[in-house]
Amino acid sequence: MARPLAASSQTMLLLETPAALARIDDILDVPGIDMVHIGLNDMHLGMGLTFMFEVLSGGLVEYIAAKCHLRHIPYGFGGIARIGHGMLPAECIIPAARSPVFLQCLQEP
Repeated sequence: MARPLAASSQTMLLLETPAALARIDDILDVPGIDMVHIGLNDMHLGMGLTFMFEVLSGGLVEYIAAKCHLRHIPYGFGGIARIGHGMLPAECIIPAARSPVFLQCLQEP
């Protein structure tokens, strides 16, 4: 028997604007959020940054990750290639996010 859609679906938020970032606490306090995905490209454009990965290397993803971690909400972000692949491989970007808080947020709550 097929499961109803509600039983097999999740609520994933796409956080990609400076306005959403300004309201991050109110947004994350909404009940029923299963995951947050951070849109690096749209966020960097909205913030007027030069390079998409400034959102990652500048501590913004770490800031959001810490808030998600406090609420036990998994998070993710896009724009990074698989290890060893892509025009800008992940191993060139990820070392910029090696702070203890960021690494702690990657672990299970």
